[in-house]
Amino acid sequence: MKLAAALTGVGGAPLAVHTEARLDVPKRVLALSAATALWKGQTLRLLGPARLEFAEGMRVDRLRLGLGEASLAVGGQFAPRLDATATLRGVEGSLARAFAPDLALEGRLEADARLGGTLGEPTGTVRLAAEGVRIIEGPAAGLPPARLDARAELAGRAARLQAQLAAGTS
Repeated sequence: MKLAAALTGVGGAPLAVHTEARLDVPKRVLALSAATALWKGQTLRLLGPARLEFAEGMRVDRLRLGLGEASLAVGGQFAPRLDATATLRGVEGSLARAFAPDLALEGRLEADARLGGTLGEPTGTVRLAAEGVRIIEGPAAGLPPARLDARAELAGRAARLQAQLAAGTS
């Protein structure tokens, strides 16, 4: 099946979407072969074939998306149990301007997640790393670039967060 849609007024801008997929209804499998979405001058694209399974809960196999230099990879089981990973790489601060025009940033962000448990009570680890992040316009433009390293250990309905933020010279 192929889907093409052009929507107006989505978050203040037109949105164009194109996908190609094969749906196996008896097996409850959707195999994506192509997907793009164009919004606010940014193109989100499927980086390779992906498979979504709905037969016994929900499972994602090799979902890889790209937006500019950034990439997101997701895979694993999401329901009824959670056994999944996600990796976000190459997010440039300049990407924020497409979604928040008054926010002029530079720097780079990356994240990883390894999740277990259930959606209601997740377990696992989430890591976030940001390097050279700073505001480049407005009153905060004079602040030095910052580095953030954060890690969250999820334990059901609780979490332990460790974060280190450094900016300027020490």
